[in-house]
Amino acid sequence: MSFAGLLAFERAPAESGRAVVRARVTAEHLNMHGSAHGGFLYSLADEAFAIASNSREADAVALSVHIDYFRPAFPGDLLVATAAEEHLGRSVATYRVEVRRHGALDAENATGQRGSGTAGNADGAPAPAEDGPEDDGPGDDGPGETVALFTGTVYRRPRRGAAG
Repeated sequence: MSFAGLLAFERAPAESGRAVVRARVTAEHLNMHGSAHGGFLYSLADEAFAIASNSREADAVALSVHIDYFRPAFPGDLLVATAAEEHLGRSVATYRVEVRRHGALDAENATGQRGSGTAGNADGAPAPAEDGPEDDGPGDDGPGETVALFTGTVYRRPRRGAAG
């Protein structure tokens, strides 16, 4: 079984330079605080990044990545990682992956009483509203709170032919 399969990731059909990967947060994905482990969120974003960056006629391997975590995710939350190509060059390409929460499985997670904001918001109180674009702006794949933002750059090399 692949690592993505072990984490129960579901892939949507890839398009050139784009990919969508979904996962439902379960008890196996939690950290000591009861929210989704950062490694789980990173792996979800990285899977979408890998699919999008390898969707063209070149093999792509990561050169660098960065992730920012904005809000926690909890058991029952459906997370959707959407990768989009930001720059495509002959040997280097850069991708942006947004990880968004698209709904909770149970009523407890749907009440909005969980903490939202950065890790510094330890009291569980909602974070103040931030200035900036709404979640339903141009190029948005639908509703949902942004949980994490991942960016990555790959080295692209010509795809090797089938072994003969």
